[in-house]
Amino acid sequence: MRFFNHHSVLIVGALIFLGVASAILRRGNRPRDWLILAVTLAVYFGAWFALRPVARLAPPEPGKALLLEVQSPYCFACVAAKPAVDRLEAEWRDRLVVRRVDIRSPEGRQL
Repeated sequence: MRFFNHHSVLIVGALIFLGVASAILRRGNRPRDWLILAVTLAVYFGAWFALRPVARLAPPEPGKALLLEVQSPYCFACVAAKPAVDRLEAEWRDRLVVRRVDIRSPEGRQL
């Protein structure tokens, strides 16, 4: 498991906030300092929200159902289910879209 990811940014932001807040309190409680801290945090977390990774799947064509198969080549159940899903896809091709998402991919990790 990687330590630095989109969740660690929140932890780092909270630690920065606590450090700066304690420095402000030691230096003297001035409203201007708190305003600067609040604006900085708003920009920091706004950037995190805007830049965080989001799994995006294109919507299926109108009138077609979507079957999302979350799978991995190392999962015995996934490998065993593949022939059945392939048959469904072939049989219902005109009314069904099958999207396979590998859990090791960036999109799969977001699900």
